[in-house]
Amino acid sequence: PRKNHPAVIQALRRLPSPIPLVLTGGSLSAAELRFIDSLGMSSYIRQIGFLSPRDLCAVLQGAVALVYPSLYEGFGLPILEAMSLSVPVVTSSFGATAEVAGGAALLVDSRGAGAIDELGAAMARLLEMDGLGEELARLGRLRCSEFPWELTAQRHWRLYRQAMVG
Repeated sequence: PRKNHPAVIQALRRLPSPIPLVLTGGSLSAAELRFIDSLGMSSYIRQIGFLSPRDLCAVLQGAVALVYPSLYEGFGLPILEAMSLSVPVVTSSFGATAEVAGGAALLVDSRGAGAIDELGAAMARLLEMDGLGEELARLGRLRCSEFPWELTAQRHWRLYRQAMVG
């Protein structure tokens, strides 16, 4: 539920020409599947479940963008994964996702009353504005350089040790 799939699907429906949406990880609930059917969006949405790291990279490399308007994240690793592969990102303007994106993504308020309109406008902007995707890809690669894996592992280790000691 925190991944905010219904908002993405409704925003996608508002684009002049809907484009395919690939959902990875987990599976959609029966209610979500009924919702997709009720909007007439079944032919645009592919649910492919959990992927190996190699397959996830292949899917991301073929993507126009990662649309990740999560309502809550502890960190937001998918944002960095996409950015490391030069994939533009649209994500939430609050919490960990905005912090991880660090100005290298299109940020939307995915909680408010206008969330679907704002998300749809960001998606349309990315699709229609010449050079925006390339600029976000460039900024994303720079942002990733601020999160080297060795440093990330050290920080996680430190947090685990603090949690164990109490």
